[in-house]
Amino acid sequence: MGYEITQYHKSSYMCIEEWGGHDFQLHFHAEIELSLILSGEAVFIINKHKYKLEAGDIILVNRCVPHSIEQNKNSRVIWLGINPLFCGFYYPDLQKIHFQECLFDKDHLLNQSLVSDMKQLLDISKSQATAYEFKMQEILNHIFFLLLTQTDYVYLPDVVMHTEAERMERLHHIIGYMEGNFDRQPRLEELAEEMQLSPDYLSHFIKDALGITFRDYVTMLRLHKAVKLMEEKSVSQLDMLFQTGFTDYRYFSRAFKKIYGVDPEEYYRSEP
Repeated sequence: MGYEITQYHKSSYMCIEEWGGHDFQLHFHAEIELSLILSGEAVFIINKHKYKLEAGDIILVNRCVPHSIEQNKNSRVIWLGINPLFCGFYYPDLQKIHFQECLFDKDHLLNQSLVSDMKQLLDISKSQATAYEFKMQEILNHIFFLLLTQTDYVYLPDVVMHTEAERMERLHHIIGYMEGNFDRQPRLEELAEEMQLSPDYLSHFIKDALGITFRDYVTMLRLHKAVKLMEEKSVSQLDMLFQTGFTDYRYFSRAFKKIYGVDPEEYYRSEP
């Protein structure tokens, strides 16, 4: 399950990368995201909905929307992240737009145009020829011209934008706590006290926002860390348990098999 990420262009308004064979845990960001599957398969989980993508498919993730990505070993993906303020001078309302379409598969009318635009962006960012930034800006404009004229979307009112910003700030704090404490025994009550919220409210907030319970999210983080240690083969299986916060091997084995489909021993032996 090795992976490679090659960043070709990053600026204040966009980032384009090509990567493969890499799972991304539940996360969110301020950019609008477009992902083109070049080869293999990938599964995107967005707002509790699962989308299975094949080569040639494109998926859009709106800003500040929690999502996760699962890929097979042979997958290659072009990932394009766009700051909605990139066209703030002439289209400031872009940051308020929520696109209602997210999947542009091979049968979608916009698919060929979007595929062509994203591949051009990648090629131009690799070459970085004279004034290449202007050409990239031109292609970004064309992408959003297509999206704004040929797809459905809604404008989020200012009050919704403000509420969403507060919600994202709270989620950022929650995820940061879980990622920083998964190797010990993080407690929902401790986090609730830190955030001055009731444990019951916080529990429902996490399940509603992330589609997963506090405990299950912590387990997912631990399993992800365990897989990395297995790939590196840098520690024994016993040390791996201690470093990932698992105290019961049987529980670890059941949870691992539920997510990855094989026993930990089988997975460990299969890694080169």
